[in-house]
Amino acid sequence: IANGGIWEQPKIVAGEANAAGKMVPPPSAPPHRVIQPQTAKTITQMLLQVIDGSTGTGGEAAIPGYLVAGKTGTAEKPVAGGYSGYVASFMGFAPAQDPQLVVGVVLDQPTPIWGADTAAPTFKTVMQYALQRLGIGPGPASPAVAGPGGPPLPAPARSGDAPAYPLPGPGSLPVAPGATD
Repeated sequence: IANGGIWEQPKIVAGEANAAGKMVPPPSAPPHRVIQPQTAKTITQMLLQVIDGSTGTGGEAAIPGYLVAGKTGTAEKPVAGGYSGYVASFMGFAPAQDPQLVVGVVLDQPTPIWGADTAAPTFKTVMQYALQRLGIGPGPASPAVAGPGGPPLPAPARSGDAPAYPLPGPGSLPVAPGATD
C-alpha cells in the first residue's frame, strides 16, 4: 500500500561487505504490482483516518509534523479448542504522502490488550526515532482528503525538509542496555 501497490521484497540489512570490503546488496525478487494504484491511494486515505480521524483508534501513533498512515490490531490467540491471550499490533508508514519508512509492531500478551493503547505508542517511538535518525523530513505539505463527505485533514506542520543522510555504519547505532552488538 505504501509503495503505490508495488511489492518489493523487504530488506532488514542494506547489504554486507565482501572480501574486498565493498558493500554488496542482498539478492531480492523483482518488484511487481499487487494492488492497483487507485486502490492503494484509497486505502492510504482510510489509514490516515485511523490516526487523524475523529473515530480512528490510532491517535497514539501520530507524530507531530508528519502525516502517518496505519492500522491498529487486537486479536485473540487461537489454541486447541478456543482462544487464550492476546496479540496487539500497529502497522504504519510515514511520511504518508511520500512513504520512506514502514514500521510494524506486534506485542504478545500486552497490558492493556488493545493495539491502540500499547502497539500504537510503541510504533510512534520507533518511527519518530527512525525518521529523525535518517533525517527524513515531513515532506511537502499536501492535505489528505477524508472519506466521502468528510472534511479535509489539516496539512502537516512544516519544519522544513531535512537532507537525506547516509545509513549509519556498524557500531554507530545505540545498543539497548543488557544487549550485545
